Amino acid sequence: MISKEKLQDFSPKFVAVGCKLEYDGKILLLRRNKLGTGYQQWGSCGGKVDDEENPEDAIAREIFEEASIKIDKKRLIHIGRYYVSYPEYDFVYHVYKYVLESEPTIILNPREHSEHKWLTPSEALKQDLMKDEDFCIMQTYNIK
Repeated sequence: MISKEKLQDFSPKFVAVGCKLEYDGKILLLRRNKLGTGYQQWGSCGGKVDDEENPEDAIAREIFEEASIKIDKKRLIHIGRYYVSYPEYDFVYHVYKYVLESEPTIILNPREHSEHKWLTPSEALKQDLMKDEDFCIMQTYNIK
């Protein structure tokens, strides 16, 4: 479950970040090839915030590690802080949007992702998305 409001008995194990990278009205989706949560599903760049990081540093690091794109952290748009509760654990999730000025060359980390594609937010919602990715796309792009 994902919520804008803190959930009852919420006990976060970590903080995570995700970013909708946008270019020309389309967002970047990455297909996970790492066994485990979300295997073969599509999602945005993101991951856990390390102990010494703030969320903005973490998302900049994750975007570079996953797609080899360097961003200007000052241009990040913070969409929201969400509370995620899964049966196994809870975590806080910061969602960002970043509009690219030119189409980047995507170089995937093959240990994490097998392919990428650019889709409109509406097209993205029709994909086999990671858990709660649809909620985050709808929140970012005000889709009901």
